[in-house]
Amino acid sequence: MLFWTVIFFTLSLILLIRGNIFYNSPIKIGELTIKKFECSNDNRVINKEFETASLKLMFPMLFYAFLVICEFIYFIYAINIDIYKYPSIFIMLFFVLNIVLRYKPAKKIEDIGVDEFRKILYKTKKYTFRGFIYQIIYMSYFSYIFWILVFLK
Repeated sequence: MLFWTVIFFTLSLILLIRGNIFYNSPIKIGELTIKKFECSNDNRVINKEFETASLKLMFPMLFYAFLVICEFIYFIYAINIDIYKYPSIFIMLFFVLNIVLRYKPAKKIEDIGVDEFRKILYKTKKYTFRGFIYQIIYMSYFSYIFWILVFLK
């Protein structure tokens, strides 16, 4: 448990300093989607390029999904370790709500047009105030659990 606490604290610190680590991924996929939409003549070459780019971006996303699952399991185990239980229950609910509220259905180029799609695509930011606050909350929680594991157990 101590190992995962240090890992998640370090990951939160990295995200606090570097911002969104997947900032460029949706832009790259979006640009390839626009290219695929605009050039329907040479579709085979564009499909191959789209598949290659998707595979390159899939591995970091799978690693991120693995970390999200590990973090959720960590929060479940942290409830048993936590003396007061409320901080762990709160952070687990916060974690789940964060995942649910960040989900936005993807807009299709056919529905909104290329220019509007490109505007939405480049609207993403690397650093946000919301992301900063979330990482501060997570770092505080992992510091709290570290304190419990090291000094109270």
